[in-house]
Amino acid sequence: MQLIVRIPRRDGSVRESQHDGAATVGRAPANDVVLSGLRVAAQHLRLTALAADRLGVECLSSIGVRLNDGPVVTGAFEARVGDSLEVGSWRLTVQAAESGDALRVLATDIGNADGLQRSRLSLGDTGLRMRRPALIGAVAVLLLALLLPLLFRALPLPASVARLLPTERLWSSGPLSHAHRHLQDRCDSCHDTLFVAVRDSSCLSCHGGIRHHMADAGLLKDTGLDSSRCASCHLEHGGPHAVLPAHPATCTDCHGSETRSRQWQLGGAAVDFADRHPAFRPTVNHRDPATGAWSEQRLAVDAPARDDPGLKFPHDLHLDPAGIRGAKGREVLQCASCHAAARGEPGFPAIRYETHCQSCHALKLETAAGPLTVPHGDLATARALLQPAFDKGLLARPELPEPAARRRPGEQAERDLDTRAATGTVDDLIERGLCGTCHAFSPRPDGVAELIKPRLRSSWLVHAQFSHAPHQWVACKDCHGAEQSSHAEDLLLPTMAGCQSCHGGAGDDRRIPSTCIDCHRFHQAEGPVMGQASKPVAPAVTPADAPPAAPADAAAPVGAEAKAGAGGTVLPAGGG
Repeated sequence: MQLIVRIPRRDGSVRESQHDGAATVGRAPANDVVLSGLRVAAQHLRLTALAADRLGVECLSSIGVRLNDGPVVTGAFEARVGDSLEVGSWRLTVQAAESGDALRVLATDIGNADGLQRSRLSLGDTGLRMRRPALIGAVAVLLLALLLPLLFRALPLPASVARLLPTERLWSSGPLSHAHRHLQDRCDSCHDTLFVAVRDSSCLSCHGGIRHHMADAGLLKDTGLDSSRCASCHLEHGGPHAVLPAHPATCTDCHGSETRSRQWQLGGAAVDFADRHPAFRPTVNHRDPATGAWSEQRLAVDAPARDDPGLKFPHDLHLDPAGIRGAKGREVLQCASCHAAARGEPGFPAIRYETHCQSCHALKLETAAGPLTVPHGDLATARALLQPAFDKGLLARPELPEPAARRRPGEQAERDLDTRAATGTVDDLIERGLCGTCHAFSPRPDGVAELIKPRLRSSWLVHAQFSHAPHQWVACKDCHGAEQSSHAEDLLLPTMAGCQSCHGGAGDDRRIPSTCIDCHRFHQAEGPVMGQASKPVAPAVTPADAPPAAPADAAAPVGAEAKAGAGGTVLPAGGG
């Protein structure tokens, strides 16, 4: 099926182009059909000839189109012969072609006075001459905007008088943002050449090392981001916060397309958080039970929300309103008992045994010779201390506990029990009680069980940014529901519907208006350095500069700040 597009010219001729089935329409020269006008997006539409009387329309921009002078339509829909689409100042009319295997679209610029000819009015038609008004205007501008400001700057005038006189403020485009306010008297910091737009080199002289949006140089080129200037998104002289690109169209011009979403293997098109946004897809830890190797997996939309931390921890038991038996008697724990935000940090510090667990779960055993304390995080030393006491009969031989007899501090816990037959060895004592209360073990070929090191994530939505600081007035249970969680693998993240109960789209007047950059960063850590988009990205960490291993008693942090390497090694990636 052929698609024929006809565009009348001002001289009365018609420009006609034929396309095999489909054509893209937009302002950018790379489109099959180029329409001028600032209200036309760089890539606005994709037109597909479905039949001799049906046209498929897919909006590639959040600007949308107006169908038959009705409301603005976005997304994908069908138009029939006789329908009209309004794109900026253009009207696209669907027409039947002479041939039965083609469909025609007539594009007319309705912004012109008569549709084809623009009215023209010269200065001479008014009876005025061009030279004299031009000279008068030039002299007036020099006098009022240059000579008088220079004169008044040299004279000691009272502030009340100076506010009423012309000053150099006449040349200012507007106030600087708060971030650049310290440069308000140093215009040459950004404007290094007269009458030339601010260059990226001026921005990068201060903001060096800023990364681009993605690591794929080909995709950067396809989307035009490789040639975009910093000022394409970051506009100055517009007020206190103008330098932050808050308008969602900055992002949705690319991410609002279902076609591009499928091409880039994203969760779906994102246009507005309240009305059209893909579901959350958390990144979680996964441990292969056969090999013990750790990996990161991004969950599918309908996958069960499970994250393997390598621990046994029931939130519901620890958050029992009746309290649990602790080191100083019965106490009621709150979420903040373990998760206390550090000042200035978006998340929470990593859970550590000495700080959060030891007061209740002390590794102290009563022996016939007195109490014996073993170190945490050093299994070999623990075995070396326990084995002599065990051989001398100072420790009772461990037996498989009955479910009702196995207790965590203050409560019974009948979950995650080891049902293997007891062997009456030190390993039984370690695996079933001393360490096995909280830790999982995996067998090794030599028969000695190996403790699985905890792997606690600091972030699950690694393509988003979130801070608890502005959410302090919200109760933890309203978003996480930890009181109903009986296993450490439960992923206690809020649903998107839960977020949408408070957060609306960019123009919402009933909920908190939320734009793309409230949750997402444009500059990604894995991208190339700005200004070097075509160069390969250097690895974030090499073996020579890799950081020292975390202490054995600390859970390995994983998330937006770290990625899993081979064999479960955690390598910092410089942000997410």
